[in-house]
Amino acid sequence: ILNKPDLKTFQGALAKTEGRLVTVEDHQLVAGWGALLSHALLLAETPIRLKSLGVHGEFGQRYFPKGRRWLATKKTISS
Repeated sequence: ILNKPDLKTFQGALAKTEGRLVTVEDHQLVAGWGALLSHALLLAETPIRLKSLGVHGEFGQRYFPKGRRWLATKKTISS
């Protein structure tokens, strides 16, 4: 699990974009990696202009190929 982003790398990239940061989640915005990153940057007093994209109010739907069911309809995954 990634829980400590490389702030120096992101700070260098943000310097090139005037602090603009776009995060994209394939699920809810709450508690996603984008939230973790933006929180860490703000705690490090890194100025950012943030736009977060993601699913609002529901969990993401991941598809497994070859006729498998949608993950959201199953409690467990079997082959």
